[in-house]
Amino acid sequence: MAKNSLDAVNFRREELLRFLALNQNSSLSDISSRFGTSEMTIRRDLRVLSEKGLISKGIGNLYSLNCDPAFDPKYFFRYSTNRPKKLAIAAAAVELIPSGSFLFLDSGTTVLELAKQLSHLDSISIVTNNLYIPMYISQRPGSTKIDFLGGDVDLPSMSTNGIPACKRLEGYHADLVFFSADGVDLTHGVTTKEYSLVDIKKAMLSHAEKKILLVDSSKMNACSIKAVATLDEIDVLVTDWEVPAVMLAQLKEIIPQVIVARPR
Repeated sequence: MAKNSLDAVNFRREELLRFLALNQNSSLSDISSRFGTSEMTIRRDLRVLSEKGLISKGIGNLYSLNCDPAFDPKYFFRYSTNRPKKLAIAAAAVELIPSGSFLFLDSGTTVLELAKQLSHLDSISIVTNNLYIPMYISQRPGSTKIDFLGGDVDLPSMSTNGIPACKRLEGYHADLVFFSADGVDLTHGVTTKEYSLVDIKKAMLSHAEKKILLVDSSKMNACSIKAVATLDEIDVLVTDWEVPAVMLAQLKEIIPQVIVARPR
C-alpha cells in the first residue's frame, strides 16, 4: 500500500474514533453513510480498531468507543500499542507493592495499566502527574489516597510537568516510583523523546526509595534524545518475554532485579 493510501486509512480511522466519541451505539450503515465509504471498508476499519481494544460491538451490532482511557485518538493508539505486554508487565509489577505503600506514578501508558490494578491493595497513597490515573482511582477508590501534581499540562502525554510540579515533589519521599521510558540501551541507559517530561521523571526518581522501570520489549536496544537515568540507578526492571536473551543477561548484570512478565 502506498504511503499516501496508508496515511488516508490512518486518518479515516482517527476520524472514526472521533465520530464514535460523539455518537455511541452507531450502526455499520450509519458510520458508512457518515464517511461516504463502503460498508466493507468500514467493517475492516472497525475490526482493526476492535482488535486494538479501542471500540466494542454491543447489542444489535452497534459500535461504541471504549472509554479507556480517553477520547483522544492519538493517545488511544499509543495506549493500545503492545497492550497485551503492558497488561502482563503491570500484573507483574503490582506484586511488588506492599499494602500501605506510598507511590510515585508517572505518565506512561504501562504505568496507567498498573494504576488500574491497585484497587485490591489496602492503604495505598499515590502521587502522580498522569491525568488519567485520578479518573480510574476515583471509580474504585477503596482506601487509596491520591495527590495529583499540578503544573503545565502536556497534551501529547496527557500529563503535567514543569517547575511547579517538580517543586511539589520536593515535599514527598515515596517508597516506590514506577516510571516508563521510550528507550533502554546498554550504553545510554534510560531515555525519553519527551523533553518536557525529563525533569518531572528525574524529580520522582530523586525522591523515591526504590526505582522501578516498566518497559516492554519494543523499547529495548533503543535510544531516545533525552537521558532520564543510568541503568545502575534502577532497582527493578519489569519487562516482557520478547526481550532478546543476550540483552536480558546483560541487563541482569547491571540491575539488581529483572522481572520478565509472562503472557496472561
